[in-house]
Amino acid sequence: MARAERLGSADTIAAPITAEHSPRRAAVRVSGALAPAAAQALLGLRPPLAWAAQPAVLKLEGNAGAILNVPVLALTMPAGRSYTLEPVLEIHYPANTALTCGLLERLYAMGIRPAAPGEFTRRAYLHGRISLPQAAAVAELIAARDGEERRAALGLLAGEAVLLKDLKERVLRLRLYLEAAVDFPEEPDVAASGADFSVLIGELRSFVDARRRQLRALTPAAYLPRVLLLGPANAGKSSLVRSLIPGAQPLVSALPGTTLDLVPYTLVIGDQRLLLYDAPGTKETGAGPDFQSLAALDEKLAAFDAYLCLQTPGAAYRVPSLPEGRRVFTLHGKADLVPKGRRQGAGLWVSALSGEGLLELKNLLADFAVHWPAPVSPWRALELRALSLAEEALTRAVPLLEGPQRREELAAYEIDELLSELDNLLREEGGSEALLDNVFRNFCIGK
Repeated sequence: MARAERLGSADTIAAPITAEHSPRRAAVRVSGALAPAAAQALLGLRPPLAWAAQPAVLKLEGNAGAILNVPVLALTMPAGRSYTLEPVLEIHYPANTALTCGLLERLYAMGIRPAAPGEFTRRAYLHGRISLPQAAAVAELIAARDGEERRAALGLLAGEAVLLKDLKERVLRLRLYLEAAVDFPEEPDVAASGADFSVLIGELRSFVDARRRQLRALTPAAYLPRVLLLGPANAGKSSLVRSLIPGAQPLVSALPGTTLDLVPYTLVIGDQRLLLYDAPGTKETGAGPDFQSLAALDEKLAAFDAYLCLQTPGAAYRVPSLPEGRRVFTLHGKADLVPKGRRQGAGLWVSALSGEGLLELKNLLADFAVHWPAPVSPWRALELRALSLAEEALTRAVPLLEGPQRREELAAYEIDELLSELDNLLREEGGSEALLDNVFRNFCIGK
């Protein structure tokens, strides 16, 4: 049974492939064996489907049984020449929710089912159109927050799996020396290759360690821990941000309420990175706290992983109700105004003016970032898996190559197993459901 059939891609699927509120154009994609029949029934295009883009008229039933003739652009792709390698029909038409609903109803009535999230990309992988790293790159492209992340994702989508290629080349080089030691042990240059084993293994381990550090440094903003700085208006939150992050330019003013929305800044502490958000301060009204500003802030609190609650001398601050299980750091600001002997309350005293407590605060945040269970993007997960496999294989192989009685054949077996695992990361022929679900579960329908 074919891999695509085993994993449930033998039927025909359909889904919108444009944004829900696209202002001008909408499109629906149909992929599978029934795509030619759908093209004939809806647009009058006779099978077989050719590779073409052509104007057509979509006939839909309107109010009171009236027939709507909607001018559309039809993109038809035969099997083997589409993204999924299945027969594909795309219908592009003026954006209109009623037209989309009517079109989908007609398609579903023909026995075509709604596509699951990411199913077009899943089928492209299952049919061999793209590799698993390229499928993960689609998820990276969807999640890209800036031009750099977008360019990296497009490179992966084009097949530039640089890490896996570099890693595999280094492993193959080690395997080459092992093969020579097994098959030609009497050759003088092979007999002297024991030192080469240690050099190659050292280089491979250095590569794995360096790449792990690089992955941490290149973590996209979407996967960094988010810390929200809370406090009353004019408590000095923006001044604290400027002290923690050289070059940050939050607007600082003696006027309460200067910060009007959540503002993110990237905080770098050693090799750790966090997103520090400067929240607008809650203001006092004549009747007490401004509950309207508190309510607006409460709606956003669940999006953060930790909170810095900044208190100010002589001012009571109502801490909002925070989600359970999140870290909360209590800070007392403007420490330069309060002598140490008169300070009360638990928490860390800090001052943006004198610098007191800033190093301790950075250490607290760095420790939080180290132990924070960061989500991992699909492509990063594949890279980390490849690095772990290499590390485990070297741990097993190195003892076999040490001492006077080297066992090159057993070491070669361990390296062969590693190469097979690296190939599985690229092709993943069997037992791939868990990995596939991790890659595709956050995809958008139509991608």
